[in-house]
Formats: sequence, C-alpha cells, structure tokens
Amino acid sequence: MKLIELIKEKLGVDPTELDADVDKETLKDMQAKLNEIADEIDQDEKDKEAIKNGQESKEWAERIMLARQKKFNIAKARKLARDKRGMTYERATLLGKQGKLDQ
Repeated sequence: MKLIELIKEKLGVDPTELDADVDKETLKDMQAKLNEIADEIDQDEKDKEAIKNGQESKEWAERIMLARQKKFNIAKARKLARDKRGMTYERATLLGKQGKLDQ
C-alpha cells in the first residue's frame, strides 16, 4: 500500500482520477513527472560517482606525495650541503638563526 501512496504523491494524482478514465492530458502530466523523477535520480547518481572519484583522486595524490617525500628530502639535504660547503660552523649557525639558511 505504501508504494501506491508514494506513486500517487510523486505523480500528484488524485485517487479519484485513478478510478475514472484517464485522459491524454493527465497521462502526459504523469509522464512528464516520471521523466523529472528519473532525471533527478540520474543526477543524484552522477553526483555520488563524481564525489567518489574526487575522493579516490585525492587519496591517490596523497599516496604519491608520501612516496616521493624521501626523494624530496634527499634533494633538500644535498642542497643544504652545497650551501654550507666551505662555510665555518659559526657562519652556518649565524645564518641559520637569521633564517637565511635552510636547516
């Protein structure tokens, strides 16, 4: 019974109209409303799929960045070693405190 009541509600059909002969205009209205409901359901499914794909893409990007982190750290350490080469310990400490040298 709930299904019939749901259909009546979604289609906007009066129960007395269902017992009588249905004219062409009523059928067209019912068909238009059914098409709108189908379009809404399709759009909802597309939105859910887009959200799911976006989340998967974000997770993939995070995993890639985590995997590349070691490579970035090595490059940063090499750059720091090149910058400090030939520099005394005191000079490196002073520049580090001033923020001019990456630590």
